[in-house]
Amino acid sequence: MTFTLDPGPIAAALDVAYGRLTQSRFAEALWQRRLEVWSGDAEVQRRIGSRLGWLDALEFARPQAPRLLAFADAIRQAGFTDIVLLGMGGSSLAAEVFRRVLGVAAGFPRFRVLDSVDPDAVRTALEPAATSLFILASKSGTTIEPNVMAEEAARRIRAAGHAEPGARLVAVTDQDTALHRRAGR
Repeated sequence: MTFTLDPGPIAAALDVAYGRLTQSRFAEALWQRRLEVWSGDAEVQRRIGSRLGWLDALEFARPQAPRLLAFADAIRQAGFTDIVLLGMGGSSLAAEVFRRVLGVAAGFPRFRVLDSVDPDAVRTALEPAATSLFILASKSGTTIEPNVMAEEAARRIRAAGHAEPGARLVAVTDQDTALHRRAGR
């Protein structure tokens, strides 16, 4: 696949910006967390520095891989036909990108992202509740839309004859949020 960018009338400004990035060795500075490439202002540097945790994502995730692979295998073995991520905005964007880029492996449940409160979208996503695993994703744990969707999913899971909806709901949230505490019960 070939990707071409035609910046049109901003080509000259883009070339200047690329030159500044190259001159400052921005990629190297990013990985080294040299915050001065963004700004000389200490407060701006502090704010930017607090948002660079994603640079350590692989080091964080690598030790979790065996546990995550075992979880994925348990989901497949349990016979779920669908996995539905309930999220809004940032809590669902990466999952949607991964789903679109990677697809779903053969023999695994279909993966869908519900990040809309459109009644038709909600109804469609929650329809196979009897055979679905629902993932409630909320960084803060308090985002109203996915929490309401999870409550409706739980209602539908019960209506499908499953007495314990918690066995079919997974939470993804920051540590020590209300959702984290609720999921640990």
